[in-house]
Amino acid sequence: MICFLLLASTGCKNEKDKDYVWKTVLVNVSAYNSVSSQTDSIPNVAAWGDTLRPGMKSIAISRDLMDLGLDYDTQVIIQG
Repeated sequence: MICFLLLASTGCKNEKDKDYVWKTVLVNVSAYNSVSSQTDSIPNVAAWGDTLRPGMKSIAISRDLMDLGLDYDTQVIIQG
């Protein structure tokens, strides 16, 4: 199991002044490689439409985590 720390931001003046509220969530995870045999005909395009390149930091999430506030471009810390 891996622990995700989710980020929720509050209204702020600028990026430097942002206050973050981190939420700890314990989840089960799996991994896959974005290669043709494990995806469709365009393995480098993620569900959000982003083009993935080697070395990029990216995670895929389930819809139940979206209900908890984890959404596109949400910062996370992964421990484990």
